[in-house]
Amino acid sequence: MNFTFIRLVSLGGWLIISSSLGWTQYTTGAQKLAAFSQQKQRIATSPFSSLQWRLTGPNNRSGRSTDVIGVSGRPEIMYAAFASGGLWKTLDGGKKWTSLFDREATLSIGAISLAPSNPEILYVGTGEAAVGPVPKTSDAVVALDINTGKLLWTYQAQADDVYLVGCPKTNRPINCPDNEGPDYDIGNSPVLKTLSNGKRIVVAGMKNGVVFALDPDKKGSKVWEVKVSQNDLSGIIWGGAADANTIYYGLTGGGVVAVQLATGEKTWFNPMEPPPGHGRAANSAAV
Repeated sequence: MNFTFIRLVSLGGWLIISSSLGWTQYTTGAQKLAAFSQQKQRIATSPFSSLQWRLTGPNNRSGRSTDVIGVSGRPEIMYAAFASGGLWKTLDGGKKWTSLFDREATLSIGAISLAPSNPEILYVGTGEAAVGPVPKTSDAVVALDINTGKLLWTYQAQADDVYLVGCPKTNRPINCPDNEGPDYDIGNSPVLKTLSNGKRIVVAGMKNGVVFALDPDKKGSKVWEVKVSQNDLSGIIWGGAADANTIYYGLTGGGVVAVQLATGEKTWFNPMEPPPGHGRAANSAAV
């Protein structure tokens, strides 16, 4: 049996028709115009044709929203992060937004946290770079002055990570990176804790299952690092939770892990095995 697949790309795009026999044929100009006319007719008769786009945030936010936080007691102040559109701040409940990350080469933001002990400092988890050369602010935790947007310090957890979704192994488009990175960004909000000895730490996890703690009072110097998963495909995407002594993360490969805040020691792991016949028990949600 032969199957036919059709793809239309942009207004002046192209159609490739292929079958299981392996032949490929490019459409003519007349066929493109006919397909375009059909698409216009579908749009005109669609029950949704009267709907209009409505602006709900920064006008060049780009990509999906990854995190939004507010300031306790100040409901008019909010911060919003976007997967490929940087970091934004509003002082009037969302009527006007100002970019805080224009000075940095990284626009991929995974998550944000505001320090309760010092609400003037914003801690940001960033993602991979889309093009090279890879900046130091990619796959990193950075600290920003919320008033000026000035970068106070940065800790890069994974260097040389340049990655684009949809790049094939062969016949790669010109915009795909030559040396593709592992895509180990920091998509979970940094967790801010004060230890029993008074020392402050910032804790974050990565997609490859690495958890690390930083000292915010020493320009983000690393305090400890631990690998909490058995392989790089079982890691941390969403947020963790912490009590006075322990931080907990859900893993994409299934299970929950507990790590000591003071030392980085992995104290226990619950694999959360799936019921028989139900495949893998992935747990990519926040704890």
